[in-house]
Amino acid sequence: DQALARYAPSVSGLVVYDPSRPESVNIATILAGLDRAMIAGPDTAPALARRFALPIVLDYARSDWANLDAIGAYDRALAQLYPQCNPDLLAILPPEDLGTRDYFIATRTFVFYDNQGVLASPAELASTERILHAAPRGIPILGWFRSPTLTEENSFIQLASAEGKYVIDTESVPNVSVLTALGRGQTLHQTTPAGGPVGSLQDKVYAVLAVADGDSLDFTAKRMMSLWNEPGRGSFPVAWSVNPLFLDLAPPYLDYYYGSASANDEFIAAPSAAGYLYPDYTGPGDLAAYLAFAAPYLARADLRTVWLLNAFTASEIQYSDASLSAYVDALAPSGIVLDYDDQPTTAAYWMQGGTTSAAPVARSTQLWTTEANFLAKAGAALAAQGPGPQFLWVTAYPWRFDLAGAKRALDDLGTQTGRSVDIVSPSAFFDLMTKAFLSRGAADMASMRADPIAATLFGGLLGAAQDHLTAAQTALTVGDVSRAARESWLASDTLRQAELREDLVVATASAAALGVGSLVWTRRRRTGRVPGPPALAAPFAIGASFALLQVDLWAVLRGNFWTYGYVLGGVVAVLFAGPLSAFLARRYPRRGLLASTGLFVVASGMTAITAAGFPVAMLLGASVIRGHFRSRGSARLLMAAFLGGTVVGLVAPADALVLAVLGIIGLVATLPATPGIAPVRATPRRPGAWGCGLLVVMPLLALTSFFSYSVAIRLEVQGIGLQVLGVAVLALSAVIAIALSLLVPHSGLAGFRLRALVVAVLFSLGVLLVHASVTSTLMLLGAASAFGLAAWAFLEHRVAQGGRLEDVVGPVVILAPLTVLFLRMPPVAFSLATGGLPQFLEYALYVPPVLWAGLDVALLALTLARRPEPV
Repeated sequence: DQALARYAPSVSGLVVYDPSRPESVNIATILAGLDRAMIAGPDTAPALARRFALPIVLDYARSDWANLDAIGAYDRALAQLYPQCNPDLLAILPPEDLGTRDYFIATRTFVFYDNQGVLASPAELASTERILHAAPRGIPILGWFRSPTLTEENSFIQLASAEGKYVIDTESVPNVSVLTALGRGQTLHQTTPAGGPVGSLQDKVYAVLAVADGDSLDFTAKRMMSLWNEPGRGSFPVAWSVNPLFLDLAPPYLDYYYGSASANDEFIAAPSAAGYLYPDYTGPGDLAAYLAFAAPYLARADLRTVWLLNAFTASEIQYSDASLSAYVDALAPSGIVLDYDDQPTTAAYWMQGGTTSAAPVARSTQLWTTEANFLAKAGAALAAQGPGPQFLWVTAYPWRFDLAGAKRALDDLGTQTGRSVDIVSPSAFFDLMTKAFLSRGAADMASMRADPIAATLFGGLLGAAQDHLTAAQTALTVGDVSRAARESWLASDTLRQAELREDLVVATASAAALGVGSLVWTRRRRTGRVPGPPALAAPFAIGASFALLQVDLWAVLRGNFWTYGYVLGGVVAVLFAGPLSAFLARRYPRRGLLASTGLFVVASGMTAITAAGFPVAMLLGASVIRGHFRSRGSARLLMAAFLGGTVVGLVAPADALVLAVLGIIGLVATLPATPGIAPVRATPRRPGAWGCGLLVVMPLLALTSFFSYSVAIRLEVQGIGLQVLGVAVLALSAVIAIALSLLVPHSGLAGFRLRALVVAVLFSLGVLLVHASVTSTLMLLGAASAFGLAAWAFLEHRVAQGGRLEDVVGPVVILAPLTVLFLRMPPVAFSLATGGLPQFLEYALYVPPVLWAGLDVALLALTLARRPEPV
């Protein structure tokens, strides 16, 4: 009453919203700012009008605005009201949130709300894009949005970044119009020292305990305050993410935190420096302008470390070298932290170079669901890394863990692994990391010099690594420690490239020798006429079909996690491939397969445009492959076509040229086969098709080289090298398995298939026992090859017992995308979905060789239980 009595007489009138039209609240907010009016509901407006003699500026329910739907109302506001609004601000806010409306009215901000993410309609997304495009680039968007599916943030930040804008979460903090007036323009200084001696490197795990979400004013004002007031704060180092823009937007909060910080509290810049955007999704010139704007804010807030986020994806989040280098050049940070991801996979930390300087970069490991999940993934990673100083940036999910719980998890990690885990500040963390890079290059060079294969075959790479080490020494002499660390890291990275090439040479030579030996042996022992055209055409037709399915799969997966539903839809569609194939064979015995292939090619082309085409492509692809296997299939053909197609899907882009080439190959190769396709025979189904299908897809374990951190570390290769190695191992395992199958007499298949499973178990466990690059690669190759050989033996045994290969096609086509989804999905997703798993299961998810061995043993036991056979 006192506030109304004091301020109501100074307003121009009332804007009355319509409770049945939620968008009217945001329209009323805009009009209140433009007309210096006051918002009222229809229940209070008459009394306010009488008491203070205020006119009704707009009664939404009784105006022509009421004839518009929400999108129409925002379009009208954009055309009629936005030109009068403040061009330096934009706001997205659910109508039911009061939050920062006082600030939006005071600043004459245009406020809108459309649903975002997977639940948004195309019209809503188009409306959002129109509004974002109409506003100038380089401005902040305040507010937030409902997030029922957790995809909303990802979707909206991508749209905002593409329009050159950054977001500040100010959803529900009141009185920002007052907060912003208190203390603007001040400069703050941290209690934690910027540098200085951090001690010598030791055989320890150096960990940072970081608190995320500091880009949000809501978090800063609420949850962060409760964490800050914990009794244990100050007794151990904690990295607190904050938004330096609060120096202007809400200065009292930063003033309070900085003023009450201990020497163990260090503040770092929350994503993505000064306002939330995705660096790699910005338009041309936007990132440079944003960083130029952010730099003074980071200086005023004394922030030396910057935290970045890119769009959340279903696998490891990628950052372009250009974006990271831009941050190094513009901000000269002491360190860069990447994402809130579950765990690194391709690389955990490195030195990022800019034009004139360099900075260490570390990926985050999330303490997200349960302590058991964290202990499993962090313990597996540390076990794979071996002795020496290791670095672990731990992001505690602040809505589930308090400081005491997060500290306890790190203490338990040290107890469980037997390693000394030291919690350090971000400044000390990156200083120690820089020291590690300086010492590691020379040690790696000495190791490679002692390798006779590398020294003989890759002298050029070793020479390039030596040049980097020389440059590092030169930089040290002039005191440029960051540049020296960058050159030392480049030396180690160059040496890892030599290791990768050595791995590929050894594995390829082994596979080639085995393949040539197998062919020579079989040519001496077997005779027969050369297959006719149909038999030669079948491998091309089936291989092209598998390749199209894999290209389609990876095209869908490269979208984001919300495309997983289409993959699952494709899996369900394959269940109808058998009846469809049988119907076409009966109805169109001569041309049904060719017609199906043509439709399959068209559906694959649709998938490249929209993920919605994937279920149709899966249905038709499985039907086509079943048709081919009805009369001309063999176990080796199934293995070679599936694994070869997978390799093509991994390396070939889903563009029109690739799809056209594969489609033409499939169609041309199907032409000679169609007249001879066998009719459908009503034969009883034999059990075991799903077990055979599982074994056929098991060689995909090679892909864990770039999906699983515990495997990647053992391979001692980083970045794109892991993908190259994984694809090469998959391809070579197919060659080795097929070559070895030529040496196996059919009379011994029953026992051989079980022995192959035992060998696969041994190689799978062997991956966990070695750390050197070459031996780890050979173990991975051995496991994939053994699974391939076991799959061939089981398929041959099935055929010998009267089973049909076409019955295995469906399980293979279904299990392949499910296996890729499983490998690609961050294991924490399973923990989130179940509320937490026992630690041994969490561990198995982060160490795939344990799962491979477990599946293998289960298949072995099931086979022996069905029909005991001597091994």
